[in-house]
Amino acid sequence: MTRQLLLVAAVLVAATACASTGTPPPPPNTATATGSESPTATPPLPSNAAGITSQEAARIAPLAPSQLTAVTDAATIRLTWPATGEDLAYYQCLRRANPDGQWLPVGRTPPAQHTYVDSNPGTGTHIYGVQAVNTSGLASPITESQPITIS
Repeated sequence: MTRQLLLVAAVLVAATACASTGTPPPPPNTATATGSESPTATPPLPSNAAGITSQEAARIAPLAPSQLTAVTDAATIRLTWPATGEDLAYYQCLRRANPDGQWLPVGRTPPAQHTYVDSNPGTGTHIYGVQAVNTSGLASPITESQPITIS
């Protein structure tokens, strides 16, 4: 019983001392008044430790769709791709006649739509591409399909 009373008295004395100085004890893991530092001290986190600012995010292009499938359907080509999982403005669909040719835009889809039908591809061999475009107008790299031929 005496031991418990001594412990309660010590806690009360410590609480009274802290209250009388008006100074809270230093937070854990920081330097003490003697200048020594706790062995588990961690540096302060930057003000944006949770991520990047919206201005920084606006300068980053979105991810490209992971794959693009092009399938002939009569005289049309149906393109399909998976969502990128990002906040986008639209997907840009492109076509070119050969691997070294220039990409030409053939259409756009809203961000929730992951298919596009090229209803006027013309005859010959084509390579299709799709890229994600964010609200800042930045586009992902182009994801290409395998060459597809329409006779």
